[in-house]
This record gives sequence, structure tokens and C-alpha cells, in this order.
Amino acid sequence: LAVIPRHDRLPARTGNVVATAIAPNLIDEAALKLGGEIIRRRFSIEDGHYLGLLIGGDNPEFSLTKHDVEKAVEGLLKICEERGFKLLVTTSRRTNPDVERYLKDRLENEERAAALVIANENNVESAVAGILSLSAVAAVSGESISMISEAISSGKKVLAFMPEKRRDVVTKHERAIKDLERESYIDVCAVEVLADAVKRALDDKRPAKKIDDSEKIFEAVRRLV
Repeated sequence: LAVIPRHDRLPARTGNVVATAIAPNLIDEAALKLGGEIIRRRFSIEDGHYLGLLIGGDNPEFSLTKHDVEKAVEGLLKICEERGFKLLVTTSRRTNPDVERYLKDRLENEERAAALVIANENNVESAVAGILSLSAVAAVSGESISMISEAISSGKKVLAFMPEKRRDVVTKHERAIKDLERESYIDVCAVEVLADAVKRALDDKRPAKKIDDSEKIFEAVRRLV
């Protein structure tokens, strides 16, 4: 049995292939509950309203710059001030050191920021699951298919802001993002309008559309055993 995200190149022989809509991940109800408890304890977080920000890093197709992250953070902090929310942020192993330094300088004493996890320094257990669990809306840097997949699996509304492209070609990554947007699993925007997109998501009372690839995988495994 081969479990392959549909944006990857599927083999011609597909009888033993399960094509998933997103990258397989470990986010489910149990992971969200545990992660939420860990983040609450680690950062002394009380009940309230939160926005999540998941930050990836450079890859061969995109360059996530400090400028992009500054725009995202400042826009989300403004929403927090206007609506009484607080911001929960995690980086990834790929995050640029310049971005990490900016986040620490900007957020460590910011009253509107309730949690900051720098993955390369102190990767808090279940940080992504915990932030997704507590957040009303998740903003994710668009170069990270894995973070986008985790956010979608959480059942929360997901906004993907797209970093600068390295090459002037349409990539497999972009096609995957466009497919998810077309099927209404995520909204995609430029970082300059991320704050407006988050406000619309908060005002839209319809539930997020959730993917359940896990059941598809489990069913395929059950057929084997």
C-alpha cells in the first residue's frame, strides 16, 4: 500500500495507491486536545480568543522573507487589538534566523502575544496542534504544505499567505494550493491583505470545510489485514 498526496506524481499503477488530498499528518481530535493542554500549561494561557500563526521557511520554490513575516505579524496584532484576541505563534525548523530574531524582539514583551515557540531553540511538544486547538483562525505561510495540511486537519479556518517565488514558473506546490483553494479548504492571499482576509474569516459564521484523509487510509489498511 502506498499513501501519496495527490499533488505528488502518482504512479501509473494505482491499484495499491491511496491518493490523499493533503499531506498525511498526525492532527486529530486527540492530538488537538493534548496539544491545547500542553500549550495552556507551558504559557499560562487562560480562556479567551486567539489567532494562530504558523511560520515555515525558505524552500527551493519560495523565499519567506523577514518583510513577509513582519507584515503578517503586524496585521494580526492589529486585529488582536481591535477585537480582544491574542496571538499564538510557532516557527518551524526551516525558519530563517533573521525571522526568528525579529519574532523574539517583537513578541516576547508584547501583551497581545500569548505564545511564541521558536522550533530551533525550544520546540515545545505538540506546539502546532496546541496552537491550532486554541485558535479561531489559523494563518499559515503558504510555502509549507505540511503546516497547511495540519491546519486543515484541525477543522479551523485556514488562511495561506504566499511568500515570494524564486522562479517564474507554476510549480507543483502552487497547483496543490490552488486545488485546495478551489475546493474551499483554504483561502489564499498576499501577505499585504492577510489581515483583511482573517477578519472576513472571523465574521463568516459558516464552519470550516474539513478533510478526513485518515479514514480513507484506515479503510485501505483494513482491506489489507
